[in-house]
Amino acid sequence: MTPLLRSAVPLEGAVRIAIYVFTTVLVIAVPGDAKVVFVGGITGAPRIARHLWRMCLGLTLAFGSAFTNGFARLLPGPYHVPLVFLLPQFAPLILLMFWMIRVRFTRWAERSAVAAPA
Repeated sequence: MTPLLRSAVPLEGAVRIAIYVFTTVLVIAVPGDAKVVFVGGITGAPRIARHLWRMCLGLTLAFGSAFTNGFARLLPGPYHVPLVFLLPQFAPLILLMFWMIRVRFTRWAERSAVAAPA
């Protein structure tokens, strides 16, 4: 089967994995976006939760790109430990889990809105 578009980079290995990952994220995000558009917007905890997962996902992808491709290439051979560069990219996902639990299950957004002076 011939591809629709020709690419200078072969669509194999890590490139193929990246395409599948971005496509999966897109397939997950589109129904949520459509729902928000058709409903007319969201407020409160759902809005904060939506912002959190999008922000942390973007930060995870940026960390992954920086730590596995950027910083690893700059260090000389003896200092290049691949596992060390894989760990920081998961920090935003750990933060995402913490904040999602706090926002969605503890009524944190309602308390902070009430506590704020008008």
